[in-house]
Amino acid sequence: MNLNEFYHAAHHLVEAKQKRRISHDEMAESLGASTRAYAEWLKGGREPLAAYGAIRILAQLDDADIVKIVREFVATKEKIG
Repeated sequence: MNLNEFYHAAHHLVEAKQKRRISHDEMAESLGASTRAYAEWLKGGREPLAAYGAIRILAQLDDADIVKIVREFVATKEKIG
C-alpha cells in the first residue's frame, strides 16, 4: 500500500465510522491541511514525508499503544488550539 492508498482507505474508514460521507474539505480541515494539499495526497502527488515516518513508528507498536499515543497527541493538540 502506498501513501495515497493509505489516505483513501483511512478516509473511507472514517466515513464508515461516522456513518456519513465526508468531503475532502472537511477531512482536510480536520487534518489541519489545505483542501488542495489533501487532494494532492489522495492523488499521490505531494506527500507529507513525515507521515511515512509516523506510520512506520506506529507499525512497530501494538494496537493498544497506537490508540494511547494517538489519543494523547490529539488531546494535546486540542488544548493548544
